[in-house]
Amino acid sequence: MPYKNSQTGTFLISVMLIFWLFFGLAYLNQWGNTPLTLSSFLIVTSILVIITVLFYKLKVEIEGQV
Repeated sequence: MPYKNSQTGTFLISVMLIFWLFFGLAYLNQWGNTPLTLSSFLIVTSILVIITVLFYKLKVEIEGQV
């Protein structure tokens, strides 16, 4: 009998949301000695979105006998 389970990554989504808010505020307020440029902000945001989409709904399927 195959084992199937899916799980939503709420912890990962909340951590990514915190990172995204931090980078958004850092870009808008131009924090730091070398503030974020628009291109670096878009790259970081797209990487965070891709990671969040990949781990949003984790699905485990195991087929085999014990």
